[in-house]
Amino acid sequence: MSSKKKDKPSKKIIIDGIGLSIAMIIAAVFLYLTPSYLGSEIVTIIISSILVSFGISGLGMSLTELNNGESIGIDRLGLGVAMLIIWGIVYYFSQYIWLNWALLIVLGIGLFGTATGITILFVNVLSSKSKREAAIKIPVALIQIATTIVALYEIFTKLKIFK
Repeated sequence: MSSKKKDKPSKKIIIDGIGLSIAMIIAAVFLYLTPSYLGSEIVTIIISSILVSFGISGLGMSLTELNNGESIGIDRLGLGVAMLIIWGIVYYFSQYIWLNWALLIVLGIGLFGTATGITILFVNVLSSKSKREAAIKIPVALIQIATTIVALYEIFTKLKIFK
């Protein structure tokens, strides 16, 4: 038996992933701010939500790879948010109670990923070796958490899940 070693992606691939993720997030924000751009507000919100889901997830995974594969929480936070956005879209359009039951697992995974990502961010900040390192990590963690909360609130408000 031979064990295969996981190849580390090159910096160029990681940088391309970050660039693509940021482009998706910017496109999602543009669509969100111009809801009639695609001809239908509902379609624009759905496409915007999908773009921001992929953008946040991709950014989290790319930043983890940039950190030598060591999770700093952003990857789980991004995947959790993506799952919550998918759940929110389906919940908004679903008229069937059985579908809500089936999507309960997606909601649970989304909440788990988001909570785990936030927890890892906090642990990462608290385990800083120096005050300077902590001073850098604290604003980054707070911005990530605030961005996550605002993005979810805005999407769920647009979908009228929150009033």
